[in-house]
Amino acid sequence: MRCVGPVSGMTSTGPVLAEDGTPFVNVNPAANTPGSAVPAQVFNVILQELTHLVRHAGLSPSTDDSDLEQVRKAVEALIAARRVDPEDATPTTPGIVRLATADEVSAGTDAEKAVTPAALAQAFPAPVGSVIMHAGQEPPPLYLKCNGALLSRAAYHELFTVIGTTFGSGDGSTTFAVPDLRGEFLRGWDDGRGVDSGRAFGSAQSDDFESHSHVSIGRSFNQGAFFATTGGYGIWPNGNVDPNHHRTSSEGGGETRPRNIALLPCIRFR
Repeated sequence: MRCVGPVSGMTSTGPVLAEDGTPFVNVNPAANTPGSAVPAQVFNVILQELTHLVRHAGLSPSTDDSDLEQVRKAVEALIAARRVDPEDATPTTPGIVRLATADEVSAGTDAEKAVTPAALAQAFPAPVGSVIMHAGQEPPPLYLKCNGALLSRAAYHELFTVIGTTFGSGDGSTTFAVPDLRGEFLRGWDDGRGVDSGRAFGSAQSDDFESHSHVSIGRSFNQGAFFATTGGYGIWPNGNVDPNHHRTSSEGGGETRPRNIALLPCIRFR
């Protein structure tokens, strides 16, 4: 890239773009208006900038006067060096990736398309404070274990806004507790129905067994009589003691419960 030969037809009067920002003008003999004076510095600056552009692209300026493609090649090389193909986009490499549709987000099978936080929330619209039973031993994203832990009111402000200090006030100013549902069965809040009267929302309830009666069946004898008391023995007519009839006994474990499966209770915090 070079400038060859003298520049003719230039006058030495008139404004110069590089000096005061006024555009170059052509000479106008009819109006007796001179053309703009273009000093060598203007061409030198342009030539140097173009030369730097070519070299910055990793090319060598050509001395062939007919080579008019150097700037184009340099620009294309610079663009190619910074271009990232869409298929190269990764969690750590910038690139272009298509956003998943709402149906694709809900299906959860595509491993290539991106999902925005808004699309994820719309696909799985569980509100903050929702409690789920999870089949894994660790909570899913956006959920915490319902283990009675104390949390920062500032860090988990969205959850604190929903449940407040219902399940524990923490230190009274900066923390609060999530519900502790480990080993517990859940029961719908009575809320004025009258089935489970007197319960405060979020309160715990110990196990219980409804009051009931048992029927005691004794053995009949053809003669004589027998006597039995709760926890006692039957008496045969001949005076022998029968330890297998006419008594009640205690059976069962340490609590009353239905059949169940242990899962992980979790609460959504955001």
